[in-house]
Amino acid sequence: MDTKTAEQLIDSLSKHCRIFEPDKEIFLSMLLSQPVPDSSCFYEKLPDNTQVIVDGDSKYHYFSLRRIIRNMNARAFMPSLFKEVLDGVVEKLGIYSSHSLTHSLLKDYDVVRLLDTSEYPFSILGKFETYDYGNPEEILYIAKRPILIIPGAERLEEVLKWEDKNTKYYKQSLFNNKRISKQEYLSAW
Repeated sequence: MDTKTAEQLIDSLSKHCRIFEPDKEIFLSMLLSQPVPDSSCFYEKLPDNTQVIVDGDSKYHYFSLRRIIRNMNARAFMPSLFKEVLDGVVEKLGIYSSHSLTHSLLKDYDVVRLLDTSEYPFSILGKFETYDYGNPEEILYIAKRPILIIPGAERLEEVLKWEDKNTKYYKQSLFNNKRISKQEYLSAW
């Protein structure tokens, strides 16, 4: 990826993130080293990358960039029926999947329009995870939120609405993490 595009994506990421300050050096060097060939594919998977953010004694976050999205392919790309069924199973099981989230983007007309009308060639999809023990019962609660960066997007509220709709919440149980509602997550404190 060229320097100007990577810098624009990281600048847009910094403006979008209100919870933390992304480590610009980590993510800029990762984007600069990522080949993004011309393709009819909707996205390119990014290599493993994570920034850890400690927030007091009982809360910590992980942020990672997961996908580079080709904005001009948003309207043309349609997942296969098999992928639609697989995405439905992933959703029912409460699994956070960046692959399924890219398909979810394509089902949201407002987000597709923002991608399609962007003057920039690429957007990025990230994941922000919160692990929090800071509740009265000291039970682990987890939130996994997608972070969608569309440079120059005029209607950020549409992006935030999509992110909120696709955020998953969990509560630690005896053997695994149980999926819970946003309301249950927020009422733990």
